[in-house]
Formats: sequence, structure tokens, C-alpha cells
Amino acid sequence: MTMPTDATKPVALLPYVLKFAALYGLISIALIVVSSVFQFELPSAMGIVTLMASLAGIIPMFVAAEKRVMTTGERVRFATWVTIAVLLVTLALVVAVSLAFGGVAALLELIDTAKKEASPLIVAIVTAVTVALTWIVTYFYTGFHGRQTLKLIEKKATS
Repeated sequence: MTMPTDATKPVALLPYVLKFAALYGLISIALIVVSSVFQFELPSAMGIVTLMASLAGIIPMFVAAEKRVMTTGERVRFATWVTIAVLLVTLALVVAVSLAFGGVAALLELIDTAKKEASPLIVAIVTAVTVALTWIVTYFYTGFHGRQTLKLIEKKATS
């Protein structure tokens, strides 16, 4: 097992992104259910925790299958696709929860409230910061966790 070089053959990342999206969605649903049942609000940092937990489930799959960590280019592409997946899964969950608990009327009310009470500038800033943080955390965590996983696999192989 080796660290990647520029000559490393690129790998199709779509299967890993799809697995990530599924895991991210499942963890998010579990958090929604638990917070609803026990009637408590989740802290805002739970989004990053959910992201990292989902990545922690996927990165070892890549390292074990490819016998290496992701190249810089792969990490850039993976972080981009993961960021898009997080946005889409989150949007799908907001719509699904609104529909499940209040139907179309609740979803329309949510949209109307957002239009009335949310400044477009604030929404744009919050969205940009969220996208940037998601991308940065994914990029660096993928490298860090990938290297840690590779070391662990190599250690097990030698012992």
C-alpha cells in the first residue's frame, strides 16, 4: 500500500459519493427521529458531526478497495460532489419532513415564511459559508482519515 503519486490512475468516485449520500441521509433521519421522540433541538454543529461521521464510514471503503489514499485531484472532486450531495440530501429531507408532518400546506407555509423573514443577502451568506465549510471539512478530513486508515491497514498487515 502506498501514498498516491501523480501517475496514480484516477478512480470513479461516483459509487463512493452515492454511498456517502445514503449514509448521510440515514444518519440525518436517525437524528431527526431521535430529536423528535425525545423532544430536544440538535445543536447547529451537528451538521459537521453528521458530515464527518458519514465520511468516516466511506473513506475506509476507498482506502481498502484502492490500497491507497485519494490523490489531491480526487479529493477536490470528492469534496465537490459530497458538498452537492449534502445540499441535495438536506433539501430533500426538509421537503420530506415538511410534507410528512404537515402536508403541502406546511411546505408552502415554510417557503412563504422564508421569503418574508429571510433576507436574501443573509441567506446567500449563510449558504456560501455552509458550502465552503462542507467542502473544506470534506477535503481535509478525507486526506487525514484516509492516511490514518492506510496506516492502520499497513500495521495490521505487518503484524
